[in-house]
Amino acid sequence: MKKIICVLCITILVSIFMSGCTLLDKILGKDDDDTAVTVVVGDNYLINGIVNVPAAGASKATTEKVQYKIQAGVVAYLLSDFATEADLLDFKNKFLQKITTNSLGYYVFNGLAKGKYNLIFDANDDGKCDLFIKSVESSETVSETVQYFVREYNTLVNAIYSITADKSEYDHGNSAIFTVTGYNKDEDKEVQIEIWNENDSEKYLLKTAKQTVPKATTTTLTFIVTIPSEWAGSDATSKPSYRAYVAVGENQLSSVGFSISGSAEGDTSAPTTGNSGTIAAVFNQDTTSVTLTWTKGTDTVTDSTKLEYIVYYSLSNNIDTAENAKKNGTIGMSWTADTGTISIIGLVSETQYYFNVLSKDLSGNVTAYTMISAKGDATGPASGNSGTITTDNVGAETLTLNWTKATDAVSVQGTLQYLVYFSTSNNLDTVANCEAIGTTFEAYTANISSKNITGLTSSTTYYFNVIVKDEAGNKSLYTTVTQATTAPDTVDPIPGNSGTITTASVAAASLTLNWTAGTDNITDQANLKYLVYKSTSNNIDTIANCEANDTAVGTYTANITTTDLNGLLPSTTYYFNLIVKDEAGNKSVYTTVTQATTADTTNPTPGNSGIITSASVSSTSLTLNWTAATDDVSTQANLEYLVYYSASNNITSVVKCVENGTTDGVYASNITTKNITGLSSSDPYYFNVVVRDEAGHSAIFSTLTQSTIDNINPTPGNSGTITSASVASTSLTLNWTAATDDYSTPANLQYLAYYSTNNDITSVANCEDNGTAIGSYASNITTKGVTDLTSSTIYYFNVVVRDEAGNQAAFSPLTQATTDITNPIPGNSGTITSASVSSTSLTLNWTAATDNFSSQANLEYLVYYSELGNITNVGDWEANGNFFGSYASNITTKSVTGLSSSKTYYFNVVVKDEAENKAVYSTLLQATNP
Repeated sequence: MKKIICVLCITILVSIFMSGCTLLDKILGKDDDDTAVTVVVGDNYLINGIVNVPAAGASKATTEKVQYKIQAGVVAYLLSDFATEADLLDFKNKFLQKITTNSLGYYVFNGLAKGKYNLIFDANDDGKCDLFIKSVESSETVSETVQYFVREYNTLVNAIYSITADKSEYDHGNSAIFTVTGYNKDEDKEVQIEIWNENDSEKYLLKTAKQTVPKATTTTLTFIVTIPSEWAGSDATSKPSYRAYVAVGENQLSSVGFSISGSAEGDTSAPTTGNSGTIAAVFNQDTTSVTLTWTKGTDTVTDSTKLEYIVYYSLSNNIDTAENAKKNGTIGMSWTADTGTISIIGLVSETQYYFNVLSKDLSGNVTAYTMISAKGDATGPASGNSGTITTDNVGAETLTLNWTKATDAVSVQGTLQYLVYFSTSNNLDTVANCEAIGTTFEAYTANISSKNITGLTSSTTYYFNVIVKDEAGNKSLYTTVTQATTAPDTVDPIPGNSGTITTASVAAASLTLNWTAGTDNITDQANLKYLVYKSTSNNIDTIANCEANDTAVGTYTANITTTDLNGLLPSTTYYFNLIVKDEAGNKSVYTTVTQATTADTTNPTPGNSGIITSASVSSTSLTLNWTAATDDVSTQANLEYLVYYSASNNITSVVKCVENGTTDGVYASNITTKNITGLSSSDPYYFNVVVRDEAGHSAIFSTLTQSTIDNINPTPGNSGTITSASVASTSLTLNWTAATDDYSTPANLQYLAYYSTNNDITSVANCEDNGTAIGSYASNITTKGVTDLTSSTIYYFNVVVRDEAGNQAAFSPLTQATTDITNPIPGNSGTITSASVSSTSLTLNWTAATDNFSSQANLEYLVYYSELGNITNVGDWEANGNFFGSYASNITTKSVTGLSSSKTYYFNVVVKDEAENKAVYSTLLQATNP
């Protein structure tokens, strides 16, 4: 309401002053449409910048503005207050002065007392008033309706506030975001955003939001105003207009308009934390600073880049919620947009802290992440069992180190990492010496208490130590252990049971070898490795022969006493042996065993129970697919396949395939798909696959029945002829002969009728693109009733027939007009004139009629006359009038004879179209001569 009153006051002041502006017109030649506005001028004030002036006569609800730019070099005049024209003239003569600008381009008025002045700008220096401003004294620096800059000499007093919005239109339910920038020199100022309605005849204030600008500070304020649901229009398409103003103290400054669409609720949902609210905390090496990281959140309304985050920390477990964080926590990072990390310094070493992050959207909704605790750690772990390391499994080149896991004040035991160092000198007594002098074995590994060390030199004394490291990077050292490796192992292992090998589960393509585990003077029995050899010759009786003949099966494997051998040939004699090897690489050979495989008498087994499937079926080709077969002897890669097909179901066995089927190609190995071509369209086929192993044994898959695609269009009956019957003004019946098809039966053929008023439905594509369908496809029909047509209109009809495969054909178009029920229209509004009037005859003339269907040349006319004047329509004339002559086409005149003298007659003309529709002209009254 305050705004309305202020605007009204200014309007009144402007109106009052405009009457005074007439006096200035006499002096300065001011134009009648120049506009007076209210500003403030004090002593030593400057005026510069852009002045936005409401248009002349603008009401308080008008937003249209006229813009003037005051530039350096413009002539300015200063006038004091006046009461009469004489006062004004006197002031002009005594005090009118031409004002120049300083180097800054401002207008300088020095030595003026605060009061009321009139400022005139003559932009063209032509003596005319281009812009007239009446000034009034005020404690404020700006008016309600004018935006401009007011400056004290070289000193900023109160700069104008500017307002922007992040967008000009808001979907209802979002929050409007307004940014205001300003400067205050003298005192703190309360800045307020005011949202005003602009749809009604009277403005009214809807919503406010306030913030304070500190003294002597250039400040940018962000106002977030949630748009309430009641602001939206009556439907989703209406967009009411609103305007946001900046208000400082009692005055309104610049503004920005915006509109609202939709009818959803406002934004009341808090943001969603990223990664389920997880926060990671890592203390730095100094243990007094920590780096927090989190995944940025999302929001249903606010863009993720505009979400803000604040970080709290505490020494107690009391910041688990947003409310608790604000109440109990210490701020580690103020609200910051679009970030996912922060470093907090100045913490106390070795102290447990709790951290949390809050996320806030532009509507002020807040959500908390999941609180995390962390502690700065500057102390190394405590090695387990006083740092004792033990050794076992000592060999010539290997041994095992064992220790007790360490503990730590901060890091959990499972996260502690260990690294083994070794040296041939006793110089691993400190962490520094280990890292500078020692040799590492592998890399840091977490949560271990044992390490198998390899690659050592036999008969050598080694010194070993272990460094343990916590998550903060603090390190501690175990106690050095000394251990000498043994002498080199030169003794071969001893095959078990005197090297005897036995066979079992002998089949056509497989068998099992069994033996007794070997022993060794150094290597543990479980660490002895074995490698099997096979040959069809007796040439693998020694280690050298085994390795020379390259008949190894697999690779060396530890601690086995049996192995299954597959892929053997049926009815074949094999020789088998194996080498046993210890950890030093010493080898021994077992005793060769001879074994013959059995004969292959088993057929292959079709894969997936013999199922065959089809794909890419067309009118002349398709692709068959099946699962690879298996065999007890032949590998899958060596199985061969041959496809058969037939037009009859007579290829259900291998023998029947050979007798009745047609082969496609020849046997091919290791295939599971075959493309079949050269088939006939729309025909059913039977397909099968024969699989054959290396021994020639065959098996059959399961027969697949598959028809090729029908790509032949149906044939319309009776050469596609369509006839019509029962033709009326708005309906008719279409009839045709049933079509035929190479695959679908007549009963399964479907028909769809189309019509058009253009001859553009001659093909299936034209029917579908241009025609209007009559109903939908229907099976086994040869007639169709058509309704809702327009009378006296030529239509084109066609019928599309479709088979079960979707192939279509069009009949031949039928041209048929609906019945004409529209009367002709007499020409020249039915006027009839007479000529050559005599006592017994005269000539009648009229203008030719028109018709919606019949051409003018085909319209027929018949003249009627009567001595009575009560017959006005066609029926009356035909019942009571006298006709002269007979109907004649394409005439506009008729001579009538045999009349009586000095007698008054009524004449008329009936016009008839080709459909027998009739209309009557206007009756002509004419008397014959005496």
